[in-house]
Amino acid sequence: MSGRKGFTLIEIIVALVIFSIMMGGLMSASLVASNQLKLGQSDAQVWQVATYQMEKLIAMGYDSIKNGKDTIQGYPVDWKINGSAPKRIFVTIDRRDIHGNWRSESFETFLRDPDS
Repeated sequence: MSGRKGFTLIEIIVALVIFSIMMGGLMSASLVASNQLKLGQSDAQVWQVATYQMEKLIAMGYDSIKNGKDTIQGYPVDWKINGSAPKRIFVTIDRRDIHGNWRSESFETFLRDPDS
């Protein structure tokens, strides 16, 4: 028996079990990476929408901005203007997370009167 070459059936089964466990780990890691990529893309889009809306409001001028809502790139956007010196611009964007649940993202900036 000691002169025979090759693998036994048990060695092959053990190797296949180890290989299967490793492949399962790699597949779950790729699923996590895919979800993180989707989340990052969604975060970037929401940030872009918020920046766009804030710049649009600031460009309207200190005396012209007022509360409102709109849909931008498919995202419901709501903004509130508070205060007078400086004015507080508070933008809220509703979106779905990677699990399909609704969540709100809030952004805030201040605009001072250019005449003061």
